[in-house]
Amino acid sequence: MENYKTSVHAKRFPLFFKNYKHLERPGFGASGSGVENEGRNSLWDKTKFGIREAVKHFDGKFDYFFKADDDTYVIMENLRKLLMDQDPNEPFVMGKRFKPFAKQGYLSGGAGYVISRAGLQRIAEGLNTNSKCGTDHHTWAEDVVLGACAEATGVKTLDSLDEFGRERFHPFDCAFMLNEAALNATTWFANYSYHQVKGGKECCSDYSVTFHYVNPGQMYVYDFFLYHLHPYGIFRDYNRLIKLMKNNLPTVR
Repeated sequence: MENYKTSVHAKRFPLFFKNYKHLERPGFGASGSGVENEGRNSLWDKTKFGIREAVKHFDGKFDYFFKADDDTYVIMENLRKLLMDQDPNEPFVMGKRFKPFAKQGYLSGGAGYVISRAGLQRIAEGLNTNSKCGTDHHTWAEDVVLGACAEATGVKTLDSLDEFGRERFHPFDCAFMLNEAALNATTWFANYSYHQVKGGKECCSDYSVTFHYVNPGQMYVYDFFLYHLHPYGIFRDYNRLIKLMKNNLPTVR
């Protein structure tokens, strides 16, 4: 389980937090949360630890903090694209937005969410001062508590839809998201989602950031299709295409 997370994700993130003390690798930031129970009931405890550690040791050194599960596949380049027009000094969180439990909604923990530097500072302070941040209770619903804490500390929940209204963060894997019948049968998903659920190709942005419930074998498949497989004659790297055209177009005198 650990090898795929390191080989697939750690190489693309400037700093990669995990919850295992015994893992120390070059270029790989590892910390132990001191949480003995690795079950779902400790999710908020581990998230609180990560937030506090990030602010304590890296405040001012990073613009954004990203949290995801170990079975979440992240396309780092698309996350950077999404954040290009944002200001890390504005307190906000972004991800897959759900409706209940908070006026501005909350973000799916499995789909992952990104917190701005200013937002992280406010939430970290709220962990010490605000009862809405659930500092004293242990819960699996880490995303719900994070949403309540964000709202209570003045951190805005921003939409992450693309220009066509398609989602970028997905709480299921790609095959499930594309399956309209499966999505329609998952009634809680439509009821919880802040925006209308779409199936088929409209389910997902061309610049999607995450997919959830991706097993270790699928991680490598996603990675191969995204970063290694290239259909001949189809150019996604436009700089390479321009260079190729310059080298092969006839010279007009």
